[in-house]
Amino acid sequence: MKNYSFHLPTALYFGKGCVVAQAEVFQQFGRKALLVTGRTGAKQAGALAEATTALASSQIDVQLFDEIEANPSIETCLRGATVATSCGADMVIGIGGGSAIDAAKVIAAIVGNGWTTPAHVLSPLTHAALPIIAIPTTAGTGSEANAIAVVTTEDGNYKRSLKHETLFPRASMLDASFLPSLPRAMTISCALDALCHAVESYLLNNTTPISEMLALRAATLLFPSLRNLEAGASPNWEQLSMGACLAGMAIQTTGTALPHPMGYNLTLQCGIPHGSATAYFLPYFIERCTAENPSKVEQLSATLQILPNEIAILLRQLTSQTIDMSQEEAALFASRIAGASQFQNASFPFGEADASNLYMQLFG
Repeated sequence: MKNYSFHLPTALYFGKGCVVAQAEVFQQFGRKALLVTGRTGAKQAGALAEATTALASSQIDVQLFDEIEANPSIETCLRGATVATSCGADMVIGIGGGSAIDAAKVIAAIVGNGWTTPAHVLSPLTHAALPIIAIPTTAGTGSEANAIAVVTTEDGNYKRSLKHETLFPRASMLDASFLPSLPRAMTISCALDALCHAVESYLLNNTTPISEMLALRAATLLFPSLRNLEAGASPNWEQLSMGACLAGMAIQTTGTALPHPMGYNLTLQCGIPHGSATAYFLPYFIERCTAENPSKVEQLSATLQILPNEIAILLRQLTSQTIDMSQEEAALFASRIAGASQFQNASFPFGEADASNLYMQLFG
């Protein structure tokens, strides 16, 4: 057996009302908090109000930064860091979906490292980020349980990842009662993102027994809710929340696979939400893995009690938006993700020409 390890320095709290119930946790990390959110999501979910109540009861001062957009930009994160510095924040709390939590991580890294320019933000961390706390209001990225943050470059054409031990949230509070406030289409996209994390992680070459266990369990929790959503029914919110969190833990070990960079272009250039954009490419990934490593796919299929082609059918039903793409666009998109690290750990080769051909196969 190969050597491996699993390290999760994040304290996880679950259940309705857990933010207020665990108010004393915030006191461990400082006396002034920057709350990082989008304009509406955290408010509509009730999470912002609960966090504000909890922080007030712990006598922690609060500064709100609610300018986070979908696919947060480096510029937005730099503005947030300026606010954090000016108010003397000693912790950053991300409340919302993956965009808010990732932005909170990036802001914490900027302040901790004294960065001032976009080029700084794309460089390795040399100092610890400020303490981070995550309060997710979606079930998708799993950012509450890993040390990964994704940010969009200033030209809007690329997504870049930061990964560092101090980007693990010190604490994450998962209250599934926040999830139903999300629009149905976004719930589906987030759940698809989480399923992609689970399946991609499980089928990669660099798995460990623990990452495989996490990925398989995540998939079994997520898949029934996706079936419910496809049928027009409500998902199991607690299972969605837990499944996304476990999948986030799995990709901390393995990273993601080719569906993610392939999907980035659809998100940034075509406006397709991240999870849905990624899911367009998951059937292809499963098909290629079936040819190269059939036993792994058979185990996944047996665990989910569904055939691989049935997984593909469900994903296509949930990603039905029409996308038209020219050969020139396909080549441009492929060039932007050429050499992506996510292409390296699969059991089959995949390069720029393959990416261009796949874009045309699906959307040409």
